[in-house]
Amino acid sequence: AASSFDAHSWTNPETGYQMVLEDGAALLSTQETVMLAAEMQEVTAYGNVAFKSLSSNSATAAQFAASYYHSLFGQQSGILFLIDMDNREIYLGTYGIMIRVITDQRLETVLNAAWSDAADGDYASAALVMLGECERYVHQGIVAGQYNYNQETGRIEVYHPIRWYEACVAAAVSAL
Repeated sequence: AASSFDAHSWTNPETGYQMVLEDGAALLSTQETVMLAAEMQEVTAYGNVAFKSLSSNSATAAQFAASYYHSLFGQQSGILFLIDMDNREIYLGTYGIMIRVITDQRLETVLNAAWSDAADGDYASAALVMLGECERYVHQGIVAGQYNYNQETGRIEVYHPIRWYEACVAAAVSAL
């Protein structure tokens, strides 16, 4: 089901975030590509979003995803849904603040939700399920007590969100 174009991109004029859809493995029909692109545009309210399918990959899905994402968006926040037909793997990459929003547990839930559609060859539905789950988690926000473990340094970096009362105190102090 080859689409009439391989790549589709769009920039949200309000946020500056972008969506890039590149179906290199020709898994989506033209109708599916248009439908997926429309849903991806919605996600640009929160961050960059990319869909990439490929039929040949000499790296792991995770290595390819990180390299591809950073080549598109640099260090900006966002997500990448990769369908790697060579390694027979679906992969969700999270970057920037999205690492904190889509925790490991949430990431596993997203991939599990999308897996059955992908296994049935319904790659458009798998991507749409993944986008819907990610949007749901964005609306739920960052999980309390979130932290990152840096494997290179062994340091644990705890995320400290600003609470509503801290914001009120800061606003009151700045008004003085």
